[in-house]
Amino acid sequence: MKKMMVYFLMLMFGSSVQGQEEHARIEITGSIDWVKAEINAVGTLNLALAGVKMPAGRLRGEEILNSEYPQALRAFLLPIQVDSASTLEELVGTEAYPLAALDALCERGRGAPPALSKDLSALTGRYTVPLDALSAEFALHKRAAPIPILLDPVPSAEYTSIIVVVEEALPVHGRPRGLKSLPRPCLFPRIWDTNMDLLYERAVGEPGNKTRIVRYISLQDIFFNTPTGLRGDIAAFAGARPLRIIAQEVFGETPTDLVIDAEDARIILSSENNKALLRAHKVIFAFPAEALRSSL
Repeated sequence: MKKMMVYFLMLMFGSSVQGQEEHARIEITGSIDWVKAEINAVGTLNLALAGVKMPAGRLRGEEILNSEYPQALRAFLLPIQVDSASTLEELVGTEAYPLAALDALCERGRGAPPALSKDLSALTGRYTVPLDALSAEFALHKRAAPIPILLDPVPSAEYTSIIVVVEEALPVHGRPRGLKSLPRPCLFPRIWDTNMDLLYERAVGEPGNKTRIVRYISLQDIFFNTPTGLRGDIAAFAGARPLRIIAQEVFGETPTDLVIDAEDARIILSSENNKALLRAHKVIFAFPAEALRSSL
């Protein structure tokens, strides 16, 4: 079904994507950098297939690449994980994510001037698409979802952010004992407690807050010689007193969600200040570096 959907979208878009068309004149490769929250793509135009003769046709080649790369980029973005249950491929063209939104996203890609290969056979452009622009398209709720209320709150300090730490592959909740996995980054991960009560998801944020709901950082960025132990730019976001929590499990059809100890959840839920951190998206996930860069 997914292969049929990709083919259907390519027919609609007129895309030329690497490996999908025998005579594709634009090939797209690239990856997602979840720390920088950006999609980095490289588009290569085959000048011979485009009917461009060098050196006189360079400007024409640049015009073709700059005008056609958004179409090629569309199908390339489909594997992006939106949440544990859905990829962009499964949502594009629906009410949740209309085709026009995908068009607009591709047009936002920032690019450096294309470079000509040494053998004059190809032009290559590099493009960056911000993930914030993609996640903002899904922040459509009109009212913030309720945060659980504790009947028996515990004494809790007031924190400036919440950092959930994953040091290694974790057990996958609900799967056979012994199965472990590193979490998969996505646009909208959730946080559950060990009672499997939902603590955090996209609709918890205040309506109109279109910032990404989680900032991903590498484990190495929480062991700096600074007052908070955080790298400078992360410390500026996390504030002077971040709450550090060790994740216990991963969860989801695709393991994007984190499960934290119920007692850690109680620390958050016992303070109005700490619950406000969830509303404001002051949440950080610290993962091993290998989990934070994925090819498309």
